[in-house]
Amino acid sequence: MIDLPHLGAICIVGVGSTGKAVLSYCMGLLDADDPRVDSIAVFPGDSTTPNIELDPRISIHPAGRLIAGDYDLTIISPGIPEHSELYRSARHCSREVISEPEFAFRESPQRWVAISGTNGKTTTTALLTHLLNHGGIKARSAGNIGTPCIQAIKQREHDEWLVVELSSYQLASTRLLAPEVAILLSITADHLSWHGSYAEYVKAKKALFRCMKPDAPRIIDATTDETHSLITSLAKSGCRSIAIGSRSGLDEDMSTPADAREMAFLRGDNSLLTIVLGGVKYALVSAAELQIRGEHNQLNALAASAAALFIGVSVEDLREGLRSFAPLEHRIEPCGVVAG
Repeated sequence: MIDLPHLGAICIVGVGSTGKAVLSYCMGLLDADDPRVDSIAVFPGDSTTPNIELDPRISIHPAGRLIAGDYDLTIISPGIPEHSELYRSARHCSREVISEPEFAFRESPQRWVAISGTNGKTTTTALLTHLLNHGGIKARSAGNIGTPCIQAIKQREHDEWLVVELSSYQLASTRLLAPEVAILLSITADHLSWHGSYAEYVKAKKALFRCMKPDAPRIIDATTDETHSLITSLAKSGCRSIAIGSRSGLDEDMSTPADAREMAFLRGDNSLLTIVLGGVKYALVSAAELQIRGEHNQLNALAASAAALFIGVSVEDLREGLRSFAPLEHRIEPCGVVAG
């Protein structure tokens, strides 16, 4: 059992789906037999002011107002950029400003897989959750895919893995996040108006790995210069990384390098999904056996498979899980056959 700290005065900024979930969670801490929260201040930002029963320990401020007061911890909506006046006012009034996933991790840090990247996050999150459950390892998806992390930690069983999709917005306000497994898919220029620059966007994505233990696997799409250089720097610092493909693509046979690197790639004419993990090569299924189509989904499948193998899914269960995973809605979802 983890000994959780007293949180003191809490400020919640933004009351969209994650803000409401944080408010509900903190109200539970406020009403506990041994309260870990002294008071809650809610600043809706541009959101609609929440309608809750009057409690002298909870203050609800008008929408649009900047943060005022003195707080031990502020949990801020991912929709509020760090360079905004609202965020700066939160930083001025609080000892610490963090995102909702960071808060959830601090409250329940065991068995986290964190997944980020410009593209492919949702499919990879859903696929890994499917592979774990199919392999008899309890798991649930959370984060950007739907259920707020703070809600998921209340719902999950003690031995259940949390497979979390994280956006760059959420990662930018993490401080202690240390998943046991992390997956970083492609990094291409996106959300630059929120972050202010491409460099800040990349910095937010790399925050995924900042607090991980050196031997925890960092599974990284190695097909771009940005991510390939990241793998090189991680290796130099003694951190464990698993490369998905190379700058030559996914189908380069990298199974016989001089060093014993860990990797995942497509092998042979039938594009066999292949994982090299802990010095052992695992041949899984051909790309044609996947229901999810396209090279980007082959990369997603390799990343999810490497994570599932590390966590403990058997090769046979993994093969069955890969074959049985159906495309998510509106993501290259087969809709019929014409003329045979």
